[in-house]
Amino acid sequence: MGAKSELLDAAKKVCLSDSELARRLNVTRSNVSAWRNDVHPMPDHHVITIAKIARENEGFWLARIAAEQAQGDTRRAWERVAKTLSAAASITLLVGAGFAQNALANVGHGHAERPSTVDIMRKLRELLTLAQVAFRHARTPALLA
Repeated sequence: MGAKSELLDAAKKVCLSDSELARRLNVTRSNVSAWRNDVHPMPDHHVITIAKIARENEGFWLARIAAEQAQGDTRRAWERVAKTLSAAASITLLVGAGFAQNALANVGHGHAERPSTVDIMRKLRELLTLAQVAFRHARTPALLA
């Protein structure tokens, strides 16, 4: 499945149909079908709007779809941008999940009080260290080639 179809499917979960998505984009249902079937390129402004509807990262989808629609060196450059943005999103998720996990652990153990600033800073430092390792790993040439 191509990137355009994946993004359209994610938006369709919110809109419930391609017809509703087309209505929100102020395009015809056949436009959506043409994008889904790779008949026409998807304009950047529609990629951004569809990503917002799907509650997805607009930059990632712009890069991923641009990579799919490009050729040669341009395609490889867009693929590297998409992978970098994906790694950044993963790091953000990792940091956010760490805070959520810490909060849930405190609630689960009957600790109703808020964690101290020192505890939060220690946890943040741990998570940022993990994020740096993940980001370095995502940027290795083998993964970006």
